[in-house]
Amino acid sequence: MYKISLFFLLAITASAQEYPSPPPPDNYIVDQTGKLSADEITSINNLCREVERTTTAEMAVLVVPSTGEQDISMYATELGNRWGVGQKDNDNGLIMVVAIDDRKVFTATGSGMEGYLTDARINQVYRGVLVPNFRNSEYGKGIYEALQLYAKDIEKEYGVTIENSKGAPEIKQDSGGTKCGGFGCFPLCLFFIFPLLFFILSLLRGAGRGIRGGGFWSSGGGFSSGGGGGFSGGGFGGGGFSGGGGGGGW
Repeated sequence: MYKISLFFLLAITASAQEYPSPPPPDNYIVDQTGKLSADEITSINNLCREVERTTTAEMAVLVVPSTGEQDISMYATELGNRWGVGQKDNDNGLIMVVAIDDRKVFTATGSGMEGYLTDARINQVYRGVLVPNFRNSEYGKGIYEALQLYAKDIEKEYGVTIENSKGAPEIKQDSGGTKCGGFGCFPLCLFFIFPLLFFILSLLRGAGRGIRGGGFWSSGGGFSSGGGGGFSGGGFGGGGFSGGGGGGGW
């Protein structure tokens, strides 16, 4: 139900949202805040580049002041589709969006990663690595260490060695908590269910006279599970996202 609701809500809101262009080919991070040092950006690029070279999986990062009025989880999912992170036939992409002024982070995963980079695992890394680092304003360190841990999981899945993942921090196994992480399940479910009901009622009212202007799948840039459209000039493989991931505030 969560992913279906997310699908509809993304399609309704995405066309009104501005999204940054992807990084140039052979780069994996866009920092619009200037909070990360040149060395930190280089380290992140090197790690993500090695992950792609050894496994074909792709990881990307966007650091912005704010995602505006849009929920960061929807923003990250739509951005992953627009940038096309991951390979088109495998959807093996991951994208982390950090909104520093909002004090929120969300890591979205493509469906090809969800079997081994589960929502629970993403939230474990969020709580154990991102939150403590971000509270100390160590954004580059937190992002890099989180990506190292994700790279370790990718490494295990593909049966390869990723040199840049060595030295990844150890985090304690969660003793409890919910899959929704920092957002909380019940409020999040309500947030997606009400817009879905509104959309269905609108469709029912429009039955019999059609939906003009191409309706839901307009060329204005709404949600696309295939990850096509959006921007040009990036070097990603055309992967898609459907709502997996986790994160929250700090």
